[in-house]
Amino acid sequence: KGTGANYHHQERHERTELMASERVEVEVGETLKMASTHIKGGQGVIIDAGVLEQQDESNITIDHRETHTKKKKTFGSKKTSTITHNEVHQVVRTLLEGGEGGVEIHVEKAGILQAPIVSGVKGLKLIEKNPQARFVILTSQDIDQKSQNQTKKGKLWQSSKREGHVHTHVFMLESEGGLKGDFSHLTIQIPQKDKSLEATLKLLASDPKTAWVNNLRQEKTVDWEMVEEIH
Repeated sequence: KGTGANYHHQERHERTELMASERVEVEVGETLKMASTHIKGGQGVIIDAGVLEQQDESNITIDHRETHTKKKKTFGSKKTSTITHNEVHQVVRTLLEGGEGGVEIHVEKAGILQAPIVSGVKGLKLIEKNPQARFVILTSQDIDQKSQNQTKKGKLWQSSKREGHVHTHVFMLESEGGLKGDFSHLTIQIPQKDKSLEATLKLLASDPKTAWVNNLRQEKTVDWEMVEEIH
C-alpha cells in the first residue's frame, strides 16, 4: 500500500492484494500467473507481461444425500440410515480497480482473462505489443451438482439411493467502464442466454456490467464462443 507502486516479479501470485492511492504498475518479462487477486490503483492499474494468465478456480458446491436401506428376507425387518455430505469450494474472483485511470493490460505473446471484475472510469483496455499476440477471455462457473442411483445386492435386499440435480451458472468478464484496445486476435467466451449469438449479445448488452460486448459485436477480429448453462 502507498501513494504509487511498481512491481517487477517472475513468480505466481495467488490471493494477492496490491493497492496504491495513485497508480499501480505490474511488469513481468515472461509469464505472470494470477488467481483471486485484488489490484487497486486510484489513478489506474497497468499490467505488462510477456504472457498473462489470470485464471481463478471455479466456485463449486457439491451436496450429496445418501439413504441406505437393508431388509432381512426371513424376518422382514429393515434398517435405514441417511448420510448427508456437503462439500463447498468457494473462490474469490479477481478484482482490478483502476479508479480514474482505468485498467490497461499489455502482453507480448498472450493474455488469458477468466471472468475478472474490472472497475474504473475508463474501463479495461487490452493492448497487443506484438502482431502475433492474442487475448482470450474465458468464463468461470459456479456448479451445484447432485447425482442419483439405486442398487440391490445379494440375498439380503439392500438399496442405496442418492438424489440430486446439476446446476451450472456461468460468469463472464464484468466491466461497467467498457472494454477497448488495440488487438487483432480476441476470443471471448460468453454464457448462452438465447438460441442465437445475436440474441445472446443483445441480452448481455442490456446489463451495465456486460454492456461492453455491444462495442465489439461488429468487430471481425473477435471470435465469440457460447457456453451453455445447465439447470
